[in-house]
Amino acid sequence: MKKALSICLSGALAVFLLAACTAQPHTPVAQPSSGEPVVLHTVINKVEDGALLVTALDGIPEARGSDLIRVVLQKTTRINDRNGNSCAWTTLAAGQTVDITYGGSMTPDSPAQILDCSRIVLCNMVSGE
Repeated sequence: MKKALSICLSGALAVFLLAACTAQPHTPVAQPSSGEPVVLHTVINKVEDGALLVTALDGIPEARGSDLIRVVLQKTTRINDRNGNSCAWTTLAAGQTVDITYGGSMTPDSPAQILDCSRIVLCNMVSGE
């Protein structure tokens, strides 16, 4: 009797664990209610090929305190300095603060990803530049 109960409980636990591990749909974690673009003030942790790893300094509550956010750059992403002058991708470096403008959605991945970045404004240069 104990063996049958043990097998039943083990089976129920296995079903529960498998149900918990099913893939979740790729849904955004943050979405502005007004439909307006969101600006996130960040510091660059790392510049990758076609993306930035940043930490949010302020902006939407869901992003504050996130360890890292990956900002994927598109061909249409504009990069400007504070005066509105165009900057090259190579201008971006770790340690700089930048304002990221995007549609308001982040993926629930780890790190969270911004896939619709429309503009990056360079707020300061790394010391020595």
